[in-house]
Formats: sequence, structure tokens, C-alpha cells
Amino acid sequence: MARFQSDVLAHDPDWVVLEFGGNNEDLSNPARIVSLEEFGALLIEYKKNLPAKTKTVIVTFPPVLDDFHAYGKMLAFEAHYQKAGGIDKSVEPYREMTRAFAKENGLPIYDFHQELVALGMANGRMTYTLDDGIHLTEEGNAILADGVFQILKDILLPSEEIGEGKP
Repeated sequence: MARFQSDVLAHDPDWVVLEFGGNNEDLSNPARIVSLEEFGALLIEYKKNLPAKTKTVIVTFPPVLDDFHAYGKMLAFEAHYQKAGGIDKSVEPYREMTRAFAKENGLPIYDFHQELVALGMANGRMTYTLDDGIHLTEEGNAILADGVFQILKDILLPSEEIGEGKP
């Protein structure tokens, strides 16, 4: 949100794809940690400052692979993550708040987390996530792009137009 005005609103967007970043729970840099309460306040601030013409697609944060993530191997962070049930579970309240925000505001949501969990079970989770346990592979990025594209296509190009031979 510190860059919202300069990096988003300054471009007068018609659409914003909103996904929060994993660096918001950087235990090695406590100043960067965004509490769940602050996260909720930032979502409200986002909505309040968004121009009426600008539409939003919400994307949930992808899975974190605890056994590969660097913090999963750090004893200093072990107690923190054990309380939540793991690194990925510590992110889940933020995903839930994101889902609730989308529902409360009638915003389209792409549950990227849910999709990657299912695809990872079917095809192997390392197909979509790099061996750092967090960043996406080329295939993971393609799934994300396609998921957002499908939502936008469904909104911007109603099915009756598709049947009329429009692209």
C-alpha cells in the first residue's frame, strides 16, 4: 500500500489483480511483518482508495512448501511456525481474510492456493513450486496467468458473445 498511489493509481487502471506477498511474514525482518489486523485494515484502505471505475480480481496466496522453505529449516523460527501448524498454515488466516474480503465486496476471486494444492496432488507439487518452497515454476506461473485470464474472459466476454463468433 506504500506504493499504491505511485505504482497503481497513477496508471489509471481499469483492472487490478490483488494478491498479497509472502514477505509480509518475514520473521528475519520484523519491521516487514503485517499482522492479520493490519492486513484487514489495508484491505479496507485499498477498497476506500480505489476509483469506482477500477475493478479488482482477488488472487489467494499460493501454497508454501514447509519442508523446502528456508524458514522451515531455521530453529529460531520453529516455535513460531509450530504454533500455526507450519509455514503454510501460518499464511492461511490471510488467505481466509482475502476470500472473505472478496465475498463481502462481490469481487471475483481466483483461489490459486486451492488450485495449486489440487494440481500438486495430481502432478507433484514441485511441478508448480521451485525448490525454495515458495516461488513458482514456469508451469506455476502459467497456471496463475491462465486462472486470472479465465476470470477476466468470463467477465469481459460473456458466453453469448463467444457463440456469436467473437474472439
